[in-house]
Amino acid sequence: MNYNWADYLYMVVKKYGIIALLSCVDLFLLGSLVTFNPTDQSWFYHTTKAQVFHNIFGMLGSYTASLMIYFFGSASLVFPLFLMYAIIFYYGMQVTKKMSIATEWDRMLGVATAFASCLVLCQIHAVVSYDFTYPGGMLGNYISKKIVWYFDPLTQAIIVWSLLVSSLILITRCSYIPALQSMYACVVYICDPEKLPARIMLYVIQMIGAVCSYALQCLKKIYEIFSGAIVQRIDTSIVEFEYEKNIDQDIDTIVHDLFWDEYIGHGQQKKDTIQGVALDQNAASKAFNQDLHVHTMQLEEAMVAKNIEFQREHQETLFDLPLQAPAKEKIIEKKVVERPVAPEAKKDGYTMPFLPSKKVEQKAMVAQQEMLAMQAKLLEQKLEQFDIKGTVVAMHAGPVVILFEYQPDIKVKVSRILSLEDDLAMALKALSIRIIAPIPGRSVVGFEVANAHRQDVLFSTILDSPEFKKHTGSLPMIYGQDTLGNNIVADLAKMPHLLIAGSTGSGKSVALNAMLVSLLCSLRPDQLKLIIIDPKRLEFAAYDGIAHLIFPIVTETKKAIPVLKWVVQTMEERYKVMASFGVRNLGDYQAAAKSNKDMEPMPFIVVIIDELADLMMTAGKAVEDSIARLAQMARAAGIHMIIATQRPSVDVITGMIKVNFPNRVAFKVTSKIDSRTILDASGAEKLLGRGDMLFLDASKSNLVRVHGAYVSDAEIHAVVAQIKAQQKVQYLDLFEQFSNNSEDELLDADDELYQEVLTLLKDLDEVSISMLQRRFRIGYNRSARIISILESKGLIMSIEGGKTRRVVR
Repeated sequence: MNYNWADYLYMVVKKYGIIALLSCVDLFLLGSLVTFNPTDQSWFYHTTKAQVFHNIFGMLGSYTASLMIYFFGSASLVFPLFLMYAIIFYYGMQVTKKMSIATEWDRMLGVATAFASCLVLCQIHAVVSYDFTYPGGMLGNYISKKIVWYFDPLTQAIIVWSLLVSSLILITRCSYIPALQSMYACVVYICDPEKLPARIMLYVIQMIGAVCSYALQCLKKIYEIFSGAIVQRIDTSIVEFEYEKNIDQDIDTIVHDLFWDEYIGHGQQKKDTIQGVALDQNAASKAFNQDLHVHTMQLEEAMVAKNIEFQREHQETLFDLPLQAPAKEKIIEKKVVERPVAPEAKKDGYTMPFLPSKKVEQKAMVAQQEMLAMQAKLLEQKLEQFDIKGTVVAMHAGPVVILFEYQPDIKVKVSRILSLEDDLAMALKALSIRIIAPIPGRSVVGFEVANAHRQDVLFSTILDSPEFKKHTGSLPMIYGQDTLGNNIVADLAKMPHLLIAGSTGSGKSVALNAMLVSLLCSLRPDQLKLIIIDPKRLEFAAYDGIAHLIFPIVTETKKAIPVLKWVVQTMEERYKVMASFGVRNLGDYQAAAKSNKDMEPMPFIVVIIDELADLMMTAGKAVEDSIARLAQMARAAGIHMIIATQRPSVDVITGMIKVNFPNRVAFKVTSKIDSRTILDASGAEKLLGRGDMLFLDASKSNLVRVHGAYVSDAEIHAVVAQIKAQQKVQYLDLFEQFSNNSEDELLDADDELYQEVLTLLKDLDEVSISMLQRRFRIGYNRSARIISILESKGLIMSIEGGKTRRVVR
């Protein structure tokens, strides 16, 4: 009995279980292939971000579909159909017993031939292409390469299509003669001499009717336009509105709902139609009443502004157009149009400084397009000489560099492209070339080449841009423009510190001035306080005397140490105050201070050090400890640092300093070692200078090439003059100690043992270095410095023949 049940179960599984399993596999493959998305994680695309799979079968479907597409390409979509035939064939063999290999061998041969034909056809015609494989997959590419040696492209297509049709005839076992007879009958019917003229006349009548109907609609719209119907409709709608509401919202409703939706056809673009519409001003003035005259003017201005804005939003980018242009076109010279920017409203009697905006018109790139196309072609040819095949898929012209996006072949290794940097620079006749392999998040390699028609990036232009005006950060700083021409404005409060390095003449000081002026144009003196340490004495001399300064500009190294100690002490005091009020950072403290009068306002403090190398050479340990402590703890207290140096070596930018400055900027440096020191990556040695920089943003963890904004001395003096005219500077008393005390006195007078030593002297008549060492368990150097300070202040006598020092009463 047991044997019979087992035999019956085996028979059922053999007949129906395998069929059900194969059917499920077929449905799985079909669903996986149809819903495949190249951005899903698979064998050929990896990402560390958590994502939702687009594939209907999730990760398993994505991995399976990517593997099939890799081998079969676009032809993998027909694979489930052939698998379905295999299921039917197996059903006929096991269940109905009507099919066998001996009778169906021709169909199996047809299936194999049809699938191979699909592979080659997908490869020849490039039906759908993926980044990680060929259109016909690896198998289709292999077969097509073998055919290329024997036949030309037309013959290949004819042979493969014939094989596909013959295979389908074998599979279906349908004769093609009835199909040819049907086609012949259709041709005879269409070309019948008796019926052909009647059909042609019917088509002509239908075409004339459609044209006349469309012409009548156009004439009706033109009549309404020139008869003032539009103005009357707008007039009626304006009367219905309540003018106590926001006029901008009313104008938006009128322009969109009444003008575009009602009077412009659905098949035309809005910007083309609105340019051809000319409102009759006389009809408008008659239609409107005098009490609505003000709103009429606002309506016209809003419509013009919307027209300009609409054109800008829908303007095609330069490199979306074909790279062909007449050779006789010349580049239009740039024109600078100055437009004064209205200052912001006064608050507490203080007006924000402003600068006249200089709008630089972009140069027409018509004549340059041919040169760019030639460079792109030359780049492809040069790479092909080194057995690297691919195409330039896009070009982006920035103010200083041009970015070529190159998509290499699937078999090309990125390391091979990186090794050809110098050869490509020579081939393109470029000063330098920087390779981004690959561009983050994309399957292309970027080639940054210097633009032969370099344009200036003006500070005043970015200052008047929406990116700066609408920036929501607490400490907005202007950097410049990226390779695509986008304005770059970053928030120092989120960094929270910035480290800058670059050789002499690379534009480092100009960038510091642009950042400082952008802060001065954004925050009042009661919101921002500055400490400037400038050992070079010249770069920041223009800012001396502005109300934002806490101390005069520090130009001597020995005076910088107590200033940094004062900043550390201020940080600790702020933390104590914030802890007493139960707040965690300066932002929460400022928000609570608006409603609590007992809380004194705390402004942001920005410490700017222009040359760190000079400070590290004279007082390395003291400066490094203060900077490291501020970098670790000062963020929540609203204290931020901007440190610049010409020499980014490891003895200047130590590990303690570097680890606490995640955001860094590198201008042109002399070697790859310096580039790796500041950025942990090479590339800064290939920059062009004059403000060309690489910005390492910790929030994005990738390098961004930025062309620094240029701020002139006249603009700096204009901003400083506006600040000085409104408020006078009030320095702290710490400055009075600079001229009377030396570095050691200022350093050791704050020693925690100094007060204890003064208390001890009240009970002693004599004191010595060794006695302080034994009493306080300190070293010789520290004890000797304390004795020197006591002697300089006249508290003890000078040494006499090796005896102990007497205490002065």
